[in-house]
Amino acid sequence: RKAGAWVFAYVRSVRTESSDAYDKATTNLLDLLECCDYLINVLPSTAETRTLLDPDVFRNCKKKPVFINIGRGDIIKESNIIRALEQGWISKAVLDVFQKEPLPPESPLWQNPGVIVTPHIGAIPKMNGIAEFIAQNYQRYVHGEPLANVVEWMRGY
Repeated sequence: RKAGAWVFAYVRSVRTESSDAYDKATTNLLDLLECCDYLINVLPSTAETRTLLDPDVFRNCKKKPVFINIGRGDIIKESNIIRALEQGWISKAVLDVFQKEPLPPESPLWQNPGVIVTPHIGAIPKMNGIAEFIAQNYQRYVHGEPLANVVEWMRGY
């Protein structure tokens, strides 16, 4: 959003309060695909998201977006990425995560000119920020306050 782009989010439920992270949220993934220049996956791996991005999803991309996967590798089968490129449903794929990691040398993704492969570096943490976060969460714990960023095991993330 800071780069001047409109950000649309695919969410499980739309909240009534506004967000600084995105301009519009929807529970209908296909609605988003009609206007995307970039389709960026940051989803966690859950029962609902595994193989969510299938050929039917990419077929609905109207603007041939660049697909960027920095979420989880099992959200899409690699064969579906290749098919989406071959069919012209997406223009490029920038991939940081894969079904199998590291990406095997025999994977056709390596040779595809429409694919950029990165070595799982989409989220390089800043150590100072992590240390500060841990210290703040420790203080919350000591004072009996709720912790920040608690994993919700039933949701899978």
